[in-house]
Amino acid sequence: MARGNLDIEYIVKRPSEDSTGGSSSNALSAFKYEFEMQKLFTKDPMTRRLVDYIPDSEPGGPMMVLEAFTDTLWEARNARPFTMNEIKWIMKGILLGIFTVHLKGLVYTDLKMENIALGGFDYSKPNENVRDLILVQLLQAQVDFKSPGMYDSFSIGTLGEKEKAIRDKLAIDFDLASVAFYAEDEQCAQVLPPPQPEEAYMWANEMVEKGVPGEDIQFLVEILNPDPNCRLTAREILESGYLDVS
Repeated sequence: MARGNLDIEYIVKRPSEDSTGGSSSNALSAFKYEFEMQKLFTKDPMTRRLVDYIPDSEPGGPMMVLEAFTDTLWEARNARPFTMNEIKWIMKGILLGIFTVHLKGLVYTDLKMENIALGGFDYSKPNENVRDLILVQLLQAQVDFKSPGMYDSFSIGTLGEKEKAIRDKLAIDFDLASVAFYAEDEQCAQVLPPPQPEEAYMWANEMVEKGVPGEDIQFLVEILNPDPNCRLTAREILESGYLDVS
């Protein structure tokens, strides 16, 4: 197993065992692809570190040994509201991670609070040195801690039904029927719900009513531009200065 201090905890990851009858070769291929991605980012401080690898030629292999997650952002978000400096440090760390992936010519498609690790988070008091659609939830939690975050309250039906409900709500909230990128695409247009322009961006109004500063709302509207050709890139957000901590 991993070499070094025996008191340190590690995560051991093997090819998944598909109980639904899926092919074991597919699981192995997925595992090998993940291993290649881990190697690609071995030297990057913004990703979980690959500690060791046991090849399939050795007993128990193939197997990856990864550093263990500490607290996740989801756990921390449910512990207490963050200060504005903490929110900015967190978002800056996330964007640096995304930017690192982009530099490799890749896209990260599983960004969520459960997949973001925080080191040294103090549950009892603000920690101005924490560095690791999330910004919206953190700002909401700052002014209304007990309420679920944006789109977290959907719990109806099956997973597929929940996905459709969230997709439809996103389309209404950002008035996608009026955005040419979606409305003029035949495949997208078929799944768009009926337009409700009077409901567009009401989420921003609700945040204003709860006390989120106008400067923060304006920044959210800019970075959440539904047209990907007009939306700020990770680099542009980092260079905007909004996430700088005074």
